[in-house]
Amino acid sequence: VSVPPKLAAMLENFQNEQASPRGIDASGKATSVVKQIVFCDILPLHNKIKRLLTRRAGVPSSAIAIITGRTNNTPDEILAVQDGFNGVGEDSKYQTVIANEKAEVGINLQKGTQAIHHLTIGWTPDSLEQRNGRGVRQGNATERVNLYYYDADGTFDTSKRSMVNKKADWIGQVMDVNGTGSVS
Repeated sequence: VSVPPKLAAMLENFQNEQASPRGIDASGKATSVVKQIVFCDILPLHNKIKRLLTRRAGVPSSAIAIITGRTNNTPDEILAVQDGFNGVGEDSKYQTVIANEKAEVGINLQKGTQAIHHLTIGWTPDSLEQRNGRGVRQGNATERVNLYYYDADGTFDTSKRSMVNKKADWIGQVMDVNGTGSVS
C-alpha cells in the first residue's frame, strides 16, 4: 500500500522520535516510552494513521487514542485519554494521541510528550498555539518538545499556512505596544 508523501514524512519523523526517547514521566524519571501527538483535521485519515503507526512504527494499537467530535468526545472520555497518556507505570495507557481540533483545548497531554506532529493546522494563529500547548506546557519535564509541520508544496496547505502567518503578523502589529500606530 502506498503512503502519501505527507504521511510518509510524518512516519519517518515519528520513527526517528521513537528511536531516541527523551521523555520525562509524571514521576520525574526518564522513560523509554515515547509520547507523541498527531493533529489531523481530516477524520477519515485518523484510522489510517493509527494503522500506519501500528504496522510501521510498532506502536501497539491499544496504545493509540483518537479524539474527535465522534470518538472520545464526552468530558469523561477525554479525561480518560488524558489520564491514560499522562499516567505512570500501569496507569500509562497511551503513547500516542491522534486528534483534530477537539483536542485544542481542555486536555492536558504534557507528561512526557516529546513530539507534536501537525498534518493540518487550524485557521487561526491561536489554534496552532493551542495545539502546541497540549504538550509544550508547564508540567512537561521533557527538556525539548519537537514540533513538526507538514505542508505539501503546491497544495492548499501552503496557501492556508500563508494566510495563518499573515493573520499572526497582523495581530502582532495590532498588539505591539511599541508599534507605529498603524497596521499595514
